[in-house]
Amino acid sequence: MPITLPALALLPKHAQALRDHRKRHRAEFEQIVRHKSGVTRYYSNEPAVCVGQWVLSQFNPESPQWLLLSPMKSSDNITSQLQWYGLHVNAGQVQREHIDTLESLLNHFAFECTDSEHIYTPLVQSEDKGGEEAPPKFVLPTLASADIDHSKLKPLPTLINLSPNHLLRLPKRYLTRSQHRWQRPALISMVCLCLTGLGVWLALLNSAPQIVSKPKVDPLATWMTQLGSTPSSTEVFKQSSQLLAQARLLPSQWNAETLALEGTTLTLKVTANNLAPNVNALNIWRQQLSRKFDVSWDSDTRQLTTLIALNDMPIAVLGRYPDKLYEQLRLIGINTLALTQNPTIGQVENWTLDGTVTGGSLATLSNLAYLTANKPVFISSLTVTPHEKGKVDMTFNLTLLGVTQ
Repeated sequence: MPITLPALALLPKHAQALRDHRKRHRAEFEQIVRHKSGVTRYYSNEPAVCVGQWVLSQFNPESPQWLLLSPMKSSDNITSQLQWYGLHVNAGQVQREHIDTLESLLNHFAFECTDSEHIYTPLVQSEDKGGEEAPPKFVLPTLASADIDHSKLKPLPTLINLSPNHLLRLPKRYLTRSQHRWQRPALISMVCLCLTGLGVWLALLNSAPQIVSKPKVDPLATWMTQLGSTPSSTEVFKQSSQLLAQARLLPSQWNAETLALEGTTLTLKVTANNLAPNVNALNIWRQQLSRKFDVSWDSDTRQLTTLIALNDMPIAVLGRYPDKLYEQLRLIGINTLALTQNPTIGQVENWTLDGTVTGGSLATLSNLAYLTANKPVFISSLTVTPHEKGKVDMTFNLTLLGVTQ
């Protein structure tokens, strides 16, 4: 019997994120794994095995980010036609898992093969026809000729039984469970709730109903208000990336402290790192920057500001784009993400996406600009704190607007 892997989602700690994800992705079966930084939700429409969680209970190296590639069953002749299991783990949490042929897995985990610190895979016997028996080494089909860094390859120190027969007999905590389980505490709570509701209903029979009319909201006005007050995320991320790149050229006695968005104004705050900084060197840097960008300088507060133009954005159908963008941002290393669907006004969909990056690369801003280009994604807040070696901490709040299908 083949193994079915459930879908998985990495969510923030707060309960609202889990409730919102359950509304957007309804499933008959699920398993919730709670950890220090958040919650992992496994979900499926049929019973499935959380293989990655079981593997972590058997094998969890100290490497912060690693990839495991292993055949689903042992064989003396390992060929590319066997079913292989792939698992990507970062900071002790399952990020992705997949079952396919080895060649397909290498394509599926192409980014992880480059980004992971180690790649763990079985150690097999070399098919050397020489007189002496060759020592065991990595001679796996496709893997030997794959465009990966072979110095990352590490042998599995423990035997992990990934045969389907074994995985199907794992304890229940590694299986997705039906959401329609009736338990005694839940049944008692429901009975009490029904009795309470009956009492309230009888009390309301003798009171006159109050009719409250909801204020009418023009969906088009909502769209136009957003366009007229909030800049597009692409332009903000693009200019932020350019300003911070220039900030790395600041004279040695000056540092870029923060970059923040307020309304349509992007502000870069510059501070001195000693008591007698060279102001003339700072003025030369500022003048060179003014030749490339339309910026204003406040010498009292030592702040550099630039205005973000408001661009026209055609009304479009969002469809699955909010979920797609969520997954894309997760894959480029956004540490914390929270996607929330707000109440629909007329035919206008409204989503918010909050993100946090800790110790990320400056290139993350360019990636965000690329992923939101030509999309109805607006940004209401952005704060970036640059550090040494091009690292940044960042928080942002995005709004996605579109029409229902």
